[in-house]
Amino acid sequence: MPSLTMRVRGLDPLRAKLGINSSLLKPWAVAIGEAGDMLLEIARGRAPRGATGRLHGGLTKTLDLRPIPRFVKVGFPKGTMPTSGRKKFRYPGALEGSARYHYRSGPHAGKTTQGWLSGSLKAGQRKIGAFLRNAGMAIEQEWRR
Repeated sequence: MPSLTMRVRGLDPLRAKLGINSSLLKPWAVAIGEAGDMLLEIARGRAPRGATGRLHGGLTKTLDLRPIPRFVKVGFPKGTMPTSGRKKFRYPGALEGSARYHYRSGPHAGKTTQGWLSGSLKAGQRKIGAFLRNAGMAIEQEWRR
């Protein structure tokens, strides 16, 4: 099943110093959730759109359930990946992994759909990275008070 996962490195030593449920880390949890929303928006923008819109509409964001989340996942919830035909062809995986399929219309018309989901993280890497750096700096300034 195609999905994107964004992990934050360097959080474990910080959690160990501050305590796992520290109130100082709550703003970071909010920032991770907002970064996941940005990633979901980018993935939906890159998703091939057919007549039904199931592929675009089926993408969801899943945040780690820990008090201070370590990851955000964008993809299809288990068992909800759109299929077509009698043999239940999982077309999102085929569109992601094969250069055989192409966008019919829109800003990517004529280009291959290969990597439409995995490429979303790369496409938004600068925007999401800048957002998380700014959130980290804002939290650091707050801690210095």
